[in-house]
Amino acid sequence: MVIEGYDKIREGLLDRAGRHETGALPASQSVPERLLQSAWFHRRLQGPFHTLDGGPVKIIQPGEWNHGPGPDFFHAVLRMHGRIVSGDVEIHMVPEDWYRHGHHEDRAYEKVILHVVLHEPGPLRFTRDRLNRHIPTLVMDRFIPGDFEEWLDQLADLGEEALPLIDVGRCAEHFQKADREDVLRVLDAAGLERFRQKSRRWAGISRRAGRLQALWEGLCECLGYRENKTVFRQLAGKAPIRSLLALEGIEPRMALLFGMAGFLNSHAVHPVCEPLWKHWWKMRSAGDPAPIPSAQWSVAGLRPLNHPHRRLAAAAHLVGHVRGLQKKLETIKPSQWRHFSPPLLEDLHWQSHCSLAGTTLRRPTALLGSSRWREMTVNLLLPLAHAWATDPVRRHESEEVYASYPSLQDNRISRLAVERLQLSPRDCATARRHQGLIQIYQDFCLADRSDCQNCPFPELVSLRDKKHVSSNGS
Repeated sequence: MVIEGYDKIREGLLDRAGRHETGALPASQSVPERLLQSAWFHRRLQGPFHTLDGGPVKIIQPGEWNHGPGPDFFHAVLRMHGRIVSGDVEIHMVPEDWYRHGHHEDRAYEKVILHVVLHEPGPLRFTRDRLNRHIPTLVMDRFIPGDFEEWLDQLADLGEEALPLIDVGRCAEHFQKADREDVLRVLDAAGLERFRQKSRRWAGISRRAGRLQALWEGLCECLGYRENKTVFRQLAGKAPIRSLLALEGIEPRMALLFGMAGFLNSHAVHPVCEPLWKHWWKMRSAGDPAPIPSAQWSVAGLRPLNHPHRRLAAAAHLVGHVRGLQKKLETIKPSQWRHFSPPLLEDLHWQSHCSLAGTTLRRPTALLGSSRWREMTVNLLLPLAHAWATDPVRRHESEEVYASYPSLQDNRISRLAVERLQLSPRDCATARRHQGLIQIYQDFCLADRSDCQNCPFPELVSLRDKKHVSSNGS
């Protein structure tokens, strides 16, 4: 039994909530940054807080603790200069570390709204990002309660094991008290709404660009992962599928993609580049769109298998499969997508390398693996089949396949949501529930600016307002 009308419930609740949206330390004192991050996350500082320039700061939500590359905390919520702002927070020992680590040249740090440091600054008192915007700085030492050494011991006692990603949400208590079937119905309802949102999005893109181009843009977006999703979609527009299909052979297609991506120039001298360059310099003309600046691609912190060069090679090989995929989406029963394997993309060089620089993988690996194909099926192919369906029966079939499709691999957002809501992995055993978890997190957790206090989601968890829900028998 799936709760219908999640979109109406969400909008009603959000509308009702009015939202759519001490002594100085010696400079030589060194503290592991992990402890400083722990102090920020666990709120082990004593306010009222203010920045170096005297601006008042209230910490509403410390943010999501990032244990990977990039800023230390995502989506923090602060009140600064009388208004509520949301963004990232970076923590260092001293202000100079911002420049020493190269953050002032890194676009991954363009959303930082507060630079938190332990020690009082020296001559350098200002933090600026890649766009030369000023970032306020807060000095921890001014807000350490009591003795510094005792404070450090308390932080160390918090432990390094199972470091949390985010605070437990207020709704977690409601989830734990609710009947499990009610919890699953909420996840199913949110997951169904997410699926229909994707269907509506791809229906609109199909009307604008045509079905073949919409499929191509979707495949490129899926290959981009989170870090390069937007730039891959941009590339799909600069190298449209009909232009690629007009080229004979893999080398010209790869040359067009690598060239428009900004990775081919007269200085690209690696042996792999030479045959691509021979095609690319002939393709370029004054009337063509400008290539994407290579600096727009994210490569820092990526696994070698996810390097944009390798994903571009996969895209070039997928070109020859796009028409066949379109035909399947339009003709076969959605239930058959459960059994389809990914297209076989054979390329002896790229199965063993991850970049044009020639970096070799330890063992040959498929350009398009089964886990990535499953994600493409859930996030693109099934929504497209739903969007292109000409009758309600076919649309219903695609929703049924989605409902029973196995859960995808955990990603950062789903791990955050599980921790925030304190759910069990068995609660998210299907793709629909896994996607529902992500939808709830985006609709409520990311939109919240009150540290859960004014979030309306617990009303939905409690399922008290029965008049808003009905069953559709699925």
